[in-house]
Amino acid sequence: MSNIGFIGVVNIERREKIYVYQEDKASYKKGDISKSAAGHMHVKFVNLSTGEVQNFGFESSYIEAFGDGQVVHHDSEAYIGKPDLISPFALDYENGNNAIKYWENLEEFPNDYNLFIDSCIDKVIESFRAANVKIGTGDGELVSSWNIPFFDAASKKDWQKKAKI
Repeated sequence: MSNIGFIGVVNIERREKIYVYQEDKASYKKGDISKSAAGHMHVKFVNLSTGEVQNFGFESSYIEAFGDGQVVHHDSEAYIGKPDLISPFALDYENGNNAIKYWENLEEFPNDYNLFIDSCIDKVIESFRAANVKIGTGDGELVSSWNIPFFDAASKKDWQKKAKI
């Protein structure tokens, strides 16, 4: 596994998970607490050479099902408790950098958020496609927790393929 440069870690949070606002947003102030209405999916990439950790998530800019979307970097701090799934993937430097560039490009040129067809789930899956990792058979399921079997299976397959046994 010497060519592994990054570990990409997908976190899946179920609906009703406690969320602490990390910034003022709509009627919420930094530090306010609520429950996640639909659940959430976010990812972090750990550079194994430098130890740098980069966190990425995609959400509605105004807590609405449709409208402006934005990349955020605080999901690991915002969701309280252990994620419902922590799914690691081994990425070489090229593919790890491709996934990070996907998020950086999305942050620079964000597109609309659509709960049904362009949400956090779609963005995490698309970032792994940029890293040549196939997850599931399509764009992901509507509810974040419904994707747990796909990410769990893809992670296990990824590690089996890359581990030297």
